Amino acid sequence: MNISLDEKHGFRVARIDEQFLTDEDIDTAIDIVKSVFRSGEPRVAISFGPAVFAYSKVLAFIAHCYRVAHIWQATLVVIAAAADFIDILEQTHLARVVPICRSEDALADILKGVS
Repeated sequence: MNISLDEKHGFRVARIDEQFLTDEDIDTAIDIVKSVFRSGEPRVAISFGPAVFAYSKVLAFIAHCYRVAHIWQATLVVIAAAADFIDILEQTHLARVVPICRSEDALADILKGVS
C-alpha cells in the first residue's frame, strides 16, 4: 500500500487509493496517522480515493484514527469522493463525530468550522 502525505488548506492529507486494505495496510496507515499527530500536526485529513470501499476494516480504521485524534486533541477529517462511501459513514453514524467532505478543496470550509 502506498500512502502519500501532503499539505492542503492547513491539513496534513494522507491519501489512500487501494480498493481493499489488508490488516497490515491498516496497521501501517494507523502508524502513519499516529506519527503525524505525534509530530505536532493539529489537523489530519484521510483522503480515500474513488475506488476505496467503506467496508468494516476501513470503518474500524476511521474510528481508531478518530480516537487517536481525540487523545492528541487534534482534528480528523475524512475525504471521500464516492457517494456510497459517504452514505455508509452516515448510516454507521461515523459522520456524526468525524467531519466529512467530498474533496480536498472542501477542507478550507471545514477549517473555518474548527479554527
